[in-house]
Amino acid sequence: MNIRPQARASVAVNFCHTLTGEFMVVRLRHVGTDPTSTNNGSPTLWIDEERRRLVAQGWIAGEETRAACRETGPIPVHEQVVELPESMMPFLAEVVDEWRRRGTLGGS
Repeated sequence: MNIRPQARASVAVNFCHTLTGEFMVVRLRHVGTDPTSTNNGSPTLWIDEERRRLVAQGWIAGEETRAACRETGPIPVHEQVVELPESMMPFLAEVVDEWRRRGTLGGS
């Protein structure tokens, strides 16, 4: 399959309420949206540059998948297991390559 990344959208700025009751500004850079999506642009990946995090929108994993994940440890109530299709892997590879070039992969 030939995956052609979509043009990068401008940085999205959102205000969110944190777990501590504070408000913060979150700036996300769009990395890519599943080119095979028929579900209004999902799954999608973004990068939060300030907090050095990958943000993913995907399909909520079913109970069988969550059960398999729990074999390696519990899933905290404030976390969710999501699934990303194979067509999203080029975008993941792009993020890893970029972070390697910057020397920030793995918290370095």
